[in-house]
Amino acid sequence: DDLTHDDYLECVKTMYQYITPTSLPPFVSVFAESLIGQYYTAIGIVPSQFSEGLLEFLAEHNFSASIESMSETYDAIYSITNSINNDIPVYALILGESFNSSLGGIKDHWIVITEVHLDNVAKENICYFSSWGNKGYFNYDDSYSVMSFYFLNIK
Repeated sequence: DDLTHDDYLECVKTMYQYITPTSLPPFVSVFAESLIGQYYTAIGIVPSQFSEGLLEFLAEHNFSASIESMSETYDAIYSITNSINNDIPVYALILGESFNSSLGGIKDHWIVITEVHLDNVAKENICYFSSWGNKGYFNYDDSYSVMSFYFLNIK
């Protein structure tokens, strides 16, 4: 089934009620000042806020679920593949360091992994993702070390 732009916007509006960007802790702003020489109040969604909001949404819609996370480990590719094969997208958070993708460098940002192509012989395990309405891809083997992955387990 195709998802229309209007359907997507309706979904974003609904999820915004459960997962809303907020001001991040002051150390994030101070860290930004040390990097770019300018103090600003950072906004975003921290992992606990994301997990709690998503689980609240699912519970209100009669789904029992849990969220498992894995960080900076190569073995996450097997859980990613299993989730994708069961039509469950995987949420990933890139923190601290930038990683290269077909959309350019991405840093300090959430993405949704929607497809995986594994080639362990050539070490070209490619993950396809969506972010801000765009589609992109990255080489998992070159990128997993700067990512945290969140797996939704619907019971």
